Amino acid sequence: MSSKNRTKFKNDYEIRKIDTAFKNAFRDKIWGEQNRRCYYCRGTLARNEATIEHLVPRCANGGDSTGNVKVACKTCNYAKGSMTEVKFWKILKSQRPPEGVNLIRAWISYRIERRLQKALERISRFVGLDG
Repeated sequence: MSSKNRTKFKNDYEIRKIDTAFKNAFRDKIWGEQNRRCYYCRGTLARNEATIEHLVPRCANGGDSTGNVKVACKTCNYAKGSMTEVKFWKILKSQRPPEGVNLIRAWISYRIERRLQKALERISRFVGLDG
């Protein structure tokens, strides 16, 4: 291997390393802004479970701008796939379960988190913590 090729490989490696660090910092910033919760099902997310979610998919010319990027759990992100945000919300909020394992898992997660949040609100009001 020539020294020229070794230098190129080293530079490519350094670029990938910087790119990964930037993506991690970007994901962590959004994760914090969303109070460490999935954008769709609102489930609590550990840092290593958070995935970058494009509201308008990249395959539909959605970019990496902060307005188009949220953090989602792996279940919701995989279930949404290349759907638009609007279509995915419609499926999550539908009364009938969707078809497909990943969509069903996201649909259930959304419903569980929503019911849990409502129960916590009722308990808070009951014990006088609603402010």
